[in-house]
Amino acid sequence: TQALSNVFSTPASPVRLSFNRQPSTTVTAGAAFPVQPIVWAVDENDLLYSCFNGLVTISIVEGTGSISGSVTLPAINGVADFSTAQLAIGNAGFKVLNASAADLI
Repeated sequence: TQALSNVFSTPASPVRLSFNRQPSTTVTAGAAFPVQPIVWAVDENDLLYSCFNGLVTISIVEGTGSISGSVTLPAINGVADFSTAQLAIGNAGFKVLNASAADLI
């Protein structure tokens, strides 16, 4: 004879990072972003992967300049809230931020 358990599931794996809240579209060099970026680890269904607690880093990948403040911080329950990010230096023009995490698939 045998006994079967109830059906259960295991969480999906995080597959990428996603900007849940985009940074401000206008920012002054040396000043904090008026709207701070928030990055989520998401699964293959673009749902928050709340088991992810790895380090997330933001950087400028297009345009000139650099970001200061907390640019690398641990995600907490899948969320990295860059509440102190600011444009340290940079020439006028468009910029694009990138979020990365070494321990994502």
